[in-house]
Order: sequence, then C-alpha cells, then structure tokens
Amino acid sequence: MDPALRAFLFLDALPQGLVWLLALGALGLLAWRRFRWPRAPRRPVAKERAEEVGAGELVGLLRRARFSPWARRHLRSRLARLAVALRCEREGVSPAEAWADLHQGRWPPDPRVRAFLRGEDAQHFFADLAHALEALERYALGGGW
Repeated sequence: MDPALRAFLFLDALPQGLVWLLALGALGLLAWRRFRWPRAPRRPVAKERAEEVGAGELVGLLRRARFSPWARRHLRSRLARLAVALRCEREGVSPAEAWADLHQGRWPPDPRVRAFLRGEDAQHFFADLAHALEALERYALGGGW
C-alpha cells in the first residue's frame, strides 16, 4: 500500500486544475481510441496492378457500351477529361477555358472528334471512338488534329 499512498499524496500535492486536465486528457485519448471508426489496413497497390485495374475497367466499359447509354457517356467523359488535360499541358490554357471551348464547340478543330466528345452523334459510336482515340494519340505525340 505504500506505493499507492505515495501516488495519492503526489497527486494531492499537484494543483487541482492540472489533475483534472490530465484526467480529462487521458479519458479523451481512451475514448478516441475506442470509438473511432475501424480502418481497414491499406495494402500498397503495385503499379502493374493499378494499370490492370484501369485496363480491366475500360474493357468492361467497352463491353457495356454496346447496349448501355451510361457506359457510352462515361467513356466520352473520360476521353473528354483526357483531351482537356492534354490541351492544358500542351497549349498552357486553363482547364476552365479548355472546357468552355469544348462545350461551345470551338475546340478540337476536328469536327468528328468535337461531336464525339460533346455527345452529339451516337449513330456510329465505336467508329467515332476509334477516330477520337487516334486523333488524341496524334495530338499527344505532338502532331495536329
């Protein structure tokens, strides 16, 4: 009982506000550790795995695009984001300006790609998709439209 009595006398000698502050801090720490949301441990994703997931997702979207208008819109949206990012990098325009030009029909100069990215023509989706991908590849490699 001697160590317990010494601890009590030590705490009794401290200012009362400090004792309560330490007690509330300890309770707060215990409550935070007990009641926080359980977090699943994160596993590092290898670079090859991330590319596989992206490619698998695109393959799934392409399969669904045969019959799903949602998948077609999603593919167009991804391609439009890619086109805007490429334009911002190559030409140094702001993203807002690039999106405004795309929505208003001033960019890209190729009318078929412009119509595809804006979602105007849905009759030959896969042919227009292939044409837009080729045009974006040329543009990304430093060529023109």
